[in-house]
Amino acid sequence: QISQNLEALPTLLDLAMQNLLRDEALATSALEDLPGELFPPPFKEAFACRKSRILRATVAAWPFPCLPLGSLMQTVDLETLKVALNGLDDLLKMKVCPRHWTYIYVRGGTH
Repeated sequence: QISQNLEALPTLLDLAMQNLLRDEALATSALEDLPGELFPPPFKEAFACRKSRILRATVAAWPFPCLPLGSLMQTVDLETLKVALNGLDDLLKMKVCPRHWTYIYVRGGTH
């Protein structure tokens, strides 16, 4: 029974992400120092909960060669997609496009 209770507890990472996403200003400013492997959880949460400011900032700072928008869109939400595309626009306006960006995946399914 103890092991079942421990499995139900959120991890330290889960708790940190929940706390980070509660404060949009903190979340957007923390992205520049966030290690790449920690980007997917706040990105998915911002996308799912339609946290526009965090989503736009996360997309603009996305550290991977593929942005899996299609796999997150169970139903097409044009406003959320627009926010994500605005984040891409922000990235392109920096005029220093990271060389690790090769494509954006917007079709359904997995990448």
